[in-house]
Amino acid sequence: MLVLFGLIIALRICFFGLARKKDSVIDFENCTPSDYTVMVTNLPKTTTPYQVKKAFEDYFLKSRKNGPKIGEDIEVVEKVNFAYFIGSYINLMDIMGDIRVVIDAEKAKPEADRNNVLLEKKREEKNKINEQLQKLNETFNFYETC
Repeated sequence: MLVLFGLIIALRICFFGLARKKDSVIDFENCTPSDYTVMVTNLPKTTTPYQVKKAFEDYFLKSRKNGPKIGEDIEVVEKVNFAYFIGSYINLMDIMGDIRVVIDAEKAKPEADRNNVLLEKKREEKNKINEQLQKLNETFNFYETC
């Protein structure tokens, strides 16, 4: 039994070693966004993707003392995407979903059994959350990517 256990452990070590090696080969052979993505933080709220692209391209050109040589690759900014923290947006959408479930359940009841006070209260909550969502949307600077 001990020999079998030792054999299983040895096979597991070999398998995971081969898997890690294969993973390294696949990562080396394939170009993914993580190979060339840069995250920049604390930009002014008024910064546009075009300004970021221009700043990086200018930096690359200035970093070369005499400019690019013939046949040399030039760094190009392919795309600029702005990311936003949307945790509060997701929380509001979750609350909105819960409110909709209650409203739909009340609407599905016969008129005589419907709790109109609860229904009106949930509609008011829904309107308040819609206002919060609208304000939140206005805080994001949505730009087309360049």
